[in-house]
Amino acid sequence: MKIPTPTINYTLIQSLASYETARKMVLAVDVPLSYLRKVESQAVLKSSLYSARIEGNKLSESSFENSKNEQAKQEVFNLIDAIEYIKHIPIRSPITPKTIRELHAKVLNGLSADAGNLRTQQNAIFDQFGGVRYLPPPPITMRKDLDTLLAYCNEPAEFPILTALIAHLVFEKIHPFIDGNGRVGRLLVTLTLNAQGQTFPFIIPFDHYLESHRDLYYRYIDIGTKDIGGYLLFMLEALTNELTALHAELTHKQISTGHYLSPRREEIVNIIKDHPYITMDGIHRRFLGVPIRTLRYDIAQLVNSGHVQKVGTTKGSCYIKGREN
Repeated sequence: MKIPTPTINYTLIQSLASYETARKMVLAVDVPLSYLRKVESQAVLKSSLYSARIEGNKLSESSFENSKNEQAKQEVFNLIDAIEYIKHIPIRSPITPKTIRELHAKVLNGLSADAGNLRTQQNAIFDQFGGVRYLPPPPITMRKDLDTLLAYCNEPAEFPILTALIAHLVFEKIHPFIDGNGRVGRLLVTLTLNAQGQTFPFIIPFDHYLESHRDLYYRYIDIGTKDIGGYLLFMLEALTNELTALHAELTHKQISTGHYLSPRREEIVNIIKDHPYITMDGIHRRFLGVPIRTLRYDIAQLVNSGHVQKVGTTKGSCYIKGREN
């Protein structure tokens, strides 16, 4: 299967610029580490929930927790596990067929006997009337097509996000599994960005945008290889929209707190909470890659802001939690 090559025209460059601006704005916001962890947890659930909804799952953010539909909940929990699996893959690790099979096994765990297995028979994508809408490549050529796609994902690219989005489209066309291709294919965007060395501190739940524009999303998946430019513009809009919303949330938190800690300073505060009367040497052992002069400055600022209290003087001094905690 031929991998489509987009024309890098003015419109696409503008869309890429909007995406890059939104991406860098999110990465630049400095909020407490504890809040970032909360945002990460929410993003994982949101991405998993709406990816499942694209495939017909009826659960919503409000009904998920109290739902008695165990299979529907299992679909979401499986996607959460799949995202956690991706998070633990080292950055720039090549994607292999084994990676894809293991991701699929997570997605369909407990839902299908075919979990983790590439298809060995011809399958088809049907329309709402039962007619064949698309016929994927037969198993004999599908595996070669998948190998070609993964080599494309792993090759360093000028625009990693375009590679990731094209990989999703081609994956859907290859349709290497009996079921679960859509869910795995959307996760492939994050997996490819990781292979390309472009990561976020948490997954971007663009599935939310795709679910709310489901008909348009399916239309672009259908015609994407013929209109690769239109498909890319739509997908970039989805990502940019979610990044912009996320930036607004993070910025609101930043403003509402009045002051905030960098991730390293928040980690220092947490260490002192867990180990009261810890010395500077004890703190430094937790941050061996950070110059001790930098740590002394961090702690001095934490003392000034009330997050930390200094007990004692000179070499015998140690630290406990402050009035702000």
